[in-house]
Amino acid sequence: MKTNLLCTLAVAAGMLAGVSSVASVASAQTSSSVENVRGVVSDVRPIYTTYVRKIPHTEKVCRDERIPVYSDSRRGDDGDELEGLIVGGLVGSAIGNELSDSDGAGTAGAVVGALLGRQAARDSNRRSRTPLGYREETICQDITRVREERVEEVSGYNLEVVVDGRSISIKTDARKSFEEGDNIRLSRKTSYSLR
Repeated sequence: MKTNLLCTLAVAAGMLAGVSSVASVASAQTSSSVENVRGVVSDVRPIYTTYVRKIPHTEKVCRDERIPVYSDSRRGDDGDELEGLIVGGLVGSAIGNELSDSDGAGTAGAVVGALLGRQAARDSNRRSRTPLGYREETICQDITRVREERVEEVSGYNLEVVVDGRSISIKTDARKSFEEGDNIRLSRKTSYSLR
């Protein structure tokens, strides 16, 4: 029994040693390094992005309107209203006396009838009035409209950079602009592995 246990432990230890040697071989197969180098920009090509910008703006829009002008004189209107008061009062008094035997019903009917007759005369005058003429009046109001404009912006650059005698391409964003002949710093990462 002791022998089996010792054999099992030996096999397990051998497996752990094998795994650890494989890991060390695997880590020894690749290596990388990062260094700062300098390069010279030989070509700059902007990258453009196009979009539609919506701009709201408010403008005052005016138009001329013809407004009817009526007479300020109320002589004709007053005569019609007085006639409506009299006729309405008489009709109201007759109805009040007919519907009730109590004193004062005719008077109350006359008052209500007079008021109704006067209002009817006014409404009739308003509907039948014809304007004396027209005046021009400018009426303005604010109207908000949205104007669309096409915008083209530089969103980045395609750079050709000469580093150690070799030309490489690099794509950048638009936070910094570049020109031909600019001396720039780059990070170069070199990886090595076994074949």
